[in-house]
Amino acid sequence: MLRSLKMFGFDSEELSVVYSGYVKPILEYASVVWHSSISVKQSKELESIQKRACRTILGGDYSSYHDALVSCKLDPLSDRRVMHCRRFAEDLPKNERTPSLIPPTRLERHGRATPTFFPNSVLIPIP
Repeated sequence: MLRSLKMFGFDSEELSVVYSGYVKPILEYASVVWHSSISVKQSKELESIQKRACRTILGGDYSSYHDALVSCKLDPLSDRRVMHCRRFAEDLPKNERTPSLIPPTRLERHGRATPTFFPNSVLIPIP
């Protein structure tokens, strides 16, 4: 798709918008569900698709994947998956339909944040 649009005269900024709007959502679809179970090889394969898209978008201006990400204003897909998972985990307790899915914290259950393994012991300072 990107190659065809490039042949029709789309510039790199327009191609980057098309990639971000049409291709990247497919690569990231439901990543919160499957992110923790993909292998390193699968992660690299996903990243290679974005790398290929960057090469197509930049053409002769492509020098390295890192520089291409900066030029196209993109983040590595692996970083985005981590960000999506983190955001999902932070938003889950705030959702009124899902509070029962989150177990209570240690502080909520026991009234203290850390376990006390030796409650009757006395700490002796070491000189």
